[in-house]
Amino acid sequence: GTMPPAAMFSGLTKLVMLHIGDQPGISGTLPSDWSQMKQLEDIRIGNNSLTGTMPAAWASLSRLKVMYLWGNKLTGQIPDSYKALSALEKLELSKNLLTGTIPAWLGEFKELRILMLWRNRLTGRLPDSLQGL
Repeated sequence: GTMPPAAMFSGLTKLVMLHIGDQPGISGTLPSDWSQMKQLEDIRIGNNSLTGTMPAAWASLSRLKVMYLWGNKLTGQIPDSYKALSALEKLELSKNLLTGTIPAWLGEFKELRILMLWRNRLTGRLPDSLQGL
């Protein structure tokens, strides 16, 4: 199957956590329209078979504290728009196919406690800004 669109959750106005993991039969891409679920604080979508890029529109999820997207087949770069997700405490993007460099703006996230990026195709050096975490 594929990930459900935001409309599937429209009646769940108090939904703050969304965990879908260890489902290798789930393929397709991350739904961009999940950006409409402004109340979300915790998204954990790990160990599935998702492809495509991380939706830039998710940058509008200003309450998001946890984003776990590990163990999929996501490609592309970490969207620059995600610098708006300054409430993030945990960002886990390991075991994907992400490319590009580690964004320096991650060092500006005052609440960030866990940052996991291993087993990707990231290049370059660690940004100096991460020293302050």
